[in-house]
Amino acid sequence: MGTPAGAERPALPGFSQIVEASTEDVDELGHISNLVYVRWLQEIARAHSRALGWSHEAYLRLGAVFVVRRHEIDYLAPVYAGDSIRLTTSIKSWSGATCVRATEFARIADGRAVARGATLWAMVSTTTGRPRRVPPEILESFMTARAPLSPVFAFEEAEIGPDLDLVPLAARRALDHAGLKLSLEGWRSLRPADRRRIAEVGAAEQVSVAAVTALVAQASPAAAAMAPAEDPDPRALPEGLAGAALPLARWEHLRPIERFALAHTCKRAARRGDPSILEEALAEIAGPPPRA
Repeated sequence: MGTPAGAERPALPGFSQIVEASTEDVDELGHISNLVYVRWLQEIARAHSRALGWSHEAYLRLGAVFVVRRHEIDYLAPVYAGDSIRLTTSIKSWSGATCVRATEFARIADGRAVARGATLWAMVSTTTGRPRRVPPEILESFMTARAPLSPVFAFEEAEIGPDLDLVPLAARRALDHAGLKLSLEGWRSLRPADRRRIAEVGAAEQVSVAAVTALVAQASPAAAAMAPAEDPDPRALPEGLAGAALPLARWEHLRPIERFALAHTCKRAARRGDPSILEEALAEIAGPPPRA
């Protein structure tokens, strides 16, 4: 296999999460140490694998694990303590016992790419330590993985508008997790780019409260504090969804933002007495109902 091309953008489907740069990560030059990016490369790879059902324990049961053969990183801009960084990763190619994973690092505050990296991973046997061909079940898991979600669902696009003049569901989730209540006037005082970044944070598997707080800090009038809210329980259907032809097994498999969106849309449909609102959201998020 050739050398990984670190400058290439990751291809979809992929996986993303947000990390916070801490004071402990700062080097003698006053910015985040180069070594921290290597740690982030490995953490995002493991998180992606776990999200697809391949935890370390699952690999041990298989009798093989992935090990790093090579990291390459292009450092594009400095990162400082307190910065929130979105990591986006995907597998670019597979070949026998190896794969190349590409990762992009982007600062939440301005959307700027601060680094790009590529890692050559090799699968080895846990008993012999020798290379082992990647089995079909792992290939299928990664190659059929879902693409990252848009920060705005299709069923709300027409109402929200291209500049997000109204608060999209992903942004509502971000604000709920941060314990912030923002008026519509305060929301519209933010730059459209910042509104979209808040929504992007809310669409992630885990919401970065620090990133939300920093982005909302410029709002006028300022956001009011409230008790942070948790995501809907993946183990129990919310009231109102039990009779919506949505099996519990399907609900459990949804992403956090998808469960949040359905729970809120269900309440909205009930308030307006319009079941079509929920039906449209269900069709997009959970797929069409089964035929009788």
